[in-house]
Parts: sequence; structure tokens; C-alpha cells
Amino acid sequence: MLIGLFTRVASVPLIVTMIVALVTAQKENVGSVGDLFGLIEWSYLVLLVWLGVAGPGPLSLDALRGAVGDAPRVSPALDPAVSRPTVDA
Repeated sequence: MLIGLFTRVASVPLIVTMIVALVTAQKENVGSVGDLFGLIEWSYLVLLVWLGVAGPGPLSLDALRGAVGDAPRVSPALDPAVSRPTVDA
């Protein structure tokens, strides 16, 4: 995950591990939701969910792997080469 290879896939087991750590090891330290937010495991969990959703970023092996040999992908709605029907008002 440090070099950004398969970051989204690697974040899933780490998220599960953090959930297990919160439920088992920190059970005595959590009396309310405010206590939960103060734990470092909660911060790790939030960061791992963010990595799983946002992905590794442009300076990663995943980004390089996707860029090698591929043309930039453009949405058909944004591609000026795609002809669209005109609407007469």
C-alpha cells in the first residue's frame, strides 16, 4: 500500500482488522460515541476507508499501471468528437 499498488483491495482487510481491534481490544475504553472518536484506531479506520474510496492518487503504481499504453479516458458526455443531436427551440 505504500507504493500505491492495489490500494483499494489492500484497504479492505485492514478496515476489517481495525473494526476487530475496536470491538475487542478497545471495548473497555469506549463508554460513548465521543470516546470512540478519541481513539487512534478510529483515525486509522477513517483513513483506510478514505483510501479505499479515493484510491491511491496520481503518484502511485496503480496510476502508472493504468496510464501505460492507455489513451486518456474521456466521458462521452465531455468528448467533443461525439456528435450529439441538436434540440431546436
